[in-house]
Amino acid sequence: VAIYRDISQGVASENVANTLYSQGNNYNAMKQYQDADHCYTKALAIQRELSNGAASVDLAKTLSTQGANYYFMNRHSDAEQCFTEAVPEYREISQGAANVDIAKTLHCQGLNYTVLKKFNNADQCYTEALTVRRELSHGTASADIASTLRDQAVNYNHAGQCKVAEKCYDEAIAMYREIAEGDISADVAKTLSNKGNNYYNKGQYQDADQCFTEALAIYRELSDVDIRADVAKNLLYQGRNYNSMRQYNEANQCYTEALAIFWELSQGVGSVDIANTLNNKGKNYMCMKQSKNADQCFTEVLAIDRELPEVAASVDVAKTLYNQGNNYN
Repeated sequence: VAIYRDISQGVASENVANTLYSQGNNYNAMKQYQDADHCYTKALAIQRELSNGAASVDLAKTLSTQGANYYFMNRHSDAEQCFTEAVPEYREISQGAANVDIAKTLHCQGLNYTVLKKFNNADQCYTEALTVRRELSHGTASADIASTLRDQAVNYNHAGQCKVAEKCYDEAIAMYREIAEGDISADVAKTLSNKGNNYYNKGQYQDADQCFTEALAIYRELSDVDIRADVAKNLLYQGRNYNSMRQYNEANQCYTEALAIFWELSQGVGSVDIANTLNNKGKNYMCMKQSKNADQCFTEVLAIDRELPEVAASVDVAKTLYNQGNNYN
């Protein structure tokens, strides 16, 4: 960057912008999101100057990537602005033709809208992304289509449309299985876990248990370290489902194993996932009439929550205090 700036002598330079963009991507991969944001912002300023108001692939790409970076920073309103600006840029460039970048940006925008609880907006994004991706795939199975279906199903689940969600999950699982050609697949496991949550929300606990059990069996066959967070989440969901089935010992085993993984992944530092699992474990202990163990869990949850800025004064703290109050009672 320094050399390119020296060469350009203060004039807006495509090489400077491209290098800043690449540096932002590198920071993003290192999860240094603030540093990535600085790079993307500087790149955008140069790209806006160079484009002089005309549609620009580089500008659209940086906007979309910065939006994704904001998503990971939990700056969802900023992410929404980036995606909203990037999509029309891509539309103008593609002139109505199916475009991979439009589909990718719409998918990311859908994820962001789901977090913002704008479920109808998210559904529109997923539906349009699917239309583009189906056109580009020419009828063949595609991981991009399957992932969009899965995320659209999650959105339907949050919106309370469990039947529609189930159809999306089934299509995504079938597509992931076709792509895997008989091999074990982390994508199949993750989608089964999501489908289990959908059944859980419908009160179909036996069906949910089958999904969680199948997902866990696949995860255990895989040795990839990167899926350990998904394994822990599946165990958390299965523990919650066992609790609803009044299988409290099985639930406790799931929570205990999930906690061990979450603590290992966080390297001993409290996290939202750890707090959530402890809270569920505490409620399970209450069902088992083990009030002292429940109290230890709730006390630990509160200590973690108060250290986390994103939940320090949140509904999560209030719920834990309520649960602990019930336990004391």
